[in-house]
Amino acid sequence: ASFFRGGGYGVGGKKATRKIIKDKIELAGIDIDSILKKAKTTFLDADVNEIDGIKFTWDDRWIHLRSSNTESIMRIYAEGPTKAEAQRLIDQIRSKL
Repeated sequence: ASFFRGGGYGVGGKKATRKIIKDKIELAGIDIDSILKKAKTTFLDADVNEIDGIKFTWDDRWIHLRSSNTESIMRIYAEGPTKAEAQRLIDQIRSKL
């Protein structure tokens, strides 16, 4: 069972340490549907949830893309076992722009 899906506990019942990074993409001149389509082809091995944007989940990390209702931006939240892993997920999306 994943500590990301099962309450936040890792090996030995110790609280799991996770790192989250928040970012955003300015949407001026960018097609949101194109970003989401590219994300789906980038993260083929993830579980996908399309409620309130799109969230890709693995056993040890996740990334969530969601358009703002008040600004012309797409917010990106990524969480992983390390800050570098969370940033790698965001970098994968940014490389598709």
